[in-house]
Amino acid sequence: MSNKRLYFLHIPKTAGKSVGYELGNELNKHNISNYISTHYPNESDLSKEVYFSGHFGTYPIEKFPDISISCLVRNPIEARVSYFNFIFGRGDLDVPKYINIDGYINKLRYYLFEDEDFILHNNYQSRFICNPTDDVAFADISFWEKNEESIYRQHNFSKGKAFSWFVNNDNTSIENAIKNIKSFDIVNTVESMESYYKSVAKWFLENYSIELNLNHNKIINSSHTLFNGSFYTTKKLLDMLTEKEKEKILENNSIDYQVYSMVKEMEKNEK
Repeated sequence: MSNKRLYFLHIPKTAGKSVGYELGNELNKHNISNYISTHYPNESDLSKEVYFSGHFGTYPIEKFPDISISCLVRNPIEARVSYFNFIFGRGDLDVPKYINIDGYINKLRYYLFEDEDFILHNNYQSRFICNPTDDVAFADISFWEKNEESIYRQHNFSKGKAFSWFVNNDNTSIENAIKNIKSFDIVNTVESMESYYKSVAKWFLENYSIELNLNHNKIINSSHTLFNGSFYTTKKLLDMLTEKEKEKILENNSIDYQVYSMVKEMEKNEK
């Protein structure tokens, strides 16, 4: 039996739930141990899993230097808009400064360009590529139940950090992001899910002699939010933004855009 293991570095809003659903179902059919998480606390012994995924940043890479790594990246304009839809839909922006803004698109604009609490979401994809999650993300459930409020206070959740997933930001740079991306075994853009699934299936065939039937067209949790009787999808919001606003998003997320462009070029060269 192979001792090779695969980690999916799940950057938020990069089709991770779709990947988790497909991989989890297929691996269970073949009795391949796996751990798939999209939240914390992540009380699990990752060393026992053949396949695991989560918002862990580089934490597993540093802990298990021999693992294989897969990752998906997304156009930062789409990623940032989708992230807004996600946290708004959860009710995390039910605070006066957002409630008092008329119109959903204007709330998005405030989030993207004015809200000082969410500047940390700029280049968030590269943050996950460059930095480990804090150990607190792996604390046991009982610890969380006793200390949740103090944990949130310590990590400044009132300052927009609720969805940094405890991943630090100290090592974020274009140099580190490029170096890490080049070291990953499988990396694609979300537009190339078919290629990504083919590479993952090939990895399991080569290392575990199993054939995975992965459907790249099956999408889970497509981002959409109901506001004042209307559904807002990522695409709808993108169509409502001006070209200058999209250019501003790319400017504010220049590291993520360079990473995304590099991966796009890698995909082009592989064809």
